[in-house]
Amino acid sequence: MTRVLLAEDDPPVRRLLRHLLERNLHCVVGEAADGREALAAVGRDRPDLLLLDIGLPEVGGLRVLETLRADPATADLPVVAISAVSGREVIERLIALRITDYLLKPLDVALVERRLARVLAGLGGGRAVGT
Repeated sequence: MTRVLLAEDDPPVRRLLRHLLERNLHCVVGEAADGREALAAVGRDRPDLLLLDIGLPEVGGLRVLETLRADPATADLPVVAISAVSGREVIERLIALRITDYLLKPLDVALVERRLARVLAGLGGGRAVGT
């Protein structure tokens, strides 16, 4: 089974994504509620995919992503960014940090499921950003 780390500080969003990943997409899901927990969990659990909220407390999602990309052990970890921010500058920074995909809040459950199914199907292959 695919191991996914869900780094999201909003409990209702975390529950929704966990349910979707476990029940519909058949993943094993770990959770982190802030950036420090996310970095520790990536190092400890070695997930196949990270769903990363950009607005995490403690260490923000962009900083988490920069840290992961700077470490050879995690530089190629597939990351799906999640954010309510859709500004060009943020998205360009995320693309420069080689995100696999980007999900905009508020989340459309059907769209999220399709996008995550596509990302999960492509693990081990190339990266894609967008639909």
